[in-house]
Amino acid sequence: MSTGEPGVAGTARRVGVYYAWSRPTERTAPLGVIENRFPALFESRRILYPRLADPDRFDQGIGGFLEHILRRNFADFVEGTRVATGTPVLEAERAAGDGMHTPLTREVVSGLDTLRAGPRPAGCETVHNPADRSTRAGSRIPWPEKPGRGTRRMLSGR
Repeated sequence: MSTGEPGVAGTARRVGVYYAWSRPTERTAPLGVIENRFPALFESRRILYPRLADPDRFDQGIGGFLEHILRRNFADFVEGTRVATGTPVLEAERAAGDGMHTPLTREVVSGLDTLRAGPRPAGCETVHNPADRSTRAGSRIPWPEKPGRGTRRMLSGR
């Protein structure tokens, strides 16, 4: 888990981003099987060609895709949210590259006003207790009765 530095005073909302992947599992997924895995960087580098084409500078496997495409896609959201709220944004991975596991529990989200979870690979299983009406299907975290309508509304307060 990591947080950024506080930004200018804003709405003071606490926001978290949870990456639901298991980085070690994704990095070692067989490249010959395309179902239920993220693409490798070499499979998708044309998106930003020639920036990511150098195999000496960029991991061309699935780990490179996670780091140089997916995480970078979230970087603007994390920075913009930090500046707009004036508070650090919590970032956590379900299973980080160093093997540290951070399950999505009430302790992880305590103190957060908003949680953005994802992306989750298609083969990732979730557990749902149908007797617990405080959670939505596939989630272990209680959600408010009327969730917000996205980042724009959350940041602008409208």
